[in-house]
Amino acid sequence: MEYSLSKIALAKPGSELKRRVTTPERLPSGLCKQPADVSPEREKYENHQRLRAANELDYADRYTGNPRTVDDDGDYVCGECNKREGSKCLQVVRSDGKTAITVNLKAGSCRYWENECAGDPEAWCLYSSIDLAAYGIAANGVGWGCARCPFSSPAVQYDSVGRSLYCGKIDARVFPNACCAINGAKVVTINKDGDRS
Repeated sequence: MEYSLSKIALAKPGSELKRRVTTPERLPSGLCKQPADVSPEREKYENHQRLRAANELDYADRYTGNPRTVDDDGDYVCGECNKREGSKCLQVVRSDGKTAITVNLKAGSCRYWENECAGDPEAWCLYSSIDLAAYGIAANGVGWGCARCPFSSPAVQYDSVGRSLYCGKIDARVFPNACCAINGAKVVTINKDGDRS
């Protein structure tokens, strides 16, 4: 059967969308309150929340998001990133817009982190600012991940694939070794070129 655009019923501009908008209960901190509900229906909702986080916050775990951006150890540090050449980042630039930042190999990271893979060639792209990349250096000196994030807490119950933490930002259970661009680990102060201030 052939389809043409003229035969597809499109929504009229300005028409009201028929979709559900959820409003999770919030704690005084602004984080979502973990519900006691661990039903299959709740898990379906959480799957959607994680997909949303994958699209908007670069969230990834072994089932959701880009599997190349999952660190099995849960550290997500520049020293183990595929987008690094020596101590330079192939993607993130200094304030001059053309010079690669020197990364902190032990505690630095950004939203573009990828696990090392010889089958994934990289290039000197140098097109992302420190702010856009959400580059930071973890004050703990060892890295990131949901296990180190203050937005996570122990889950009331593991989900059906073993996610043991609850994220109060995305309102879903997560693995301890997952991560996203809004990880709340404390950072050291850096300047506009990525150097410690």
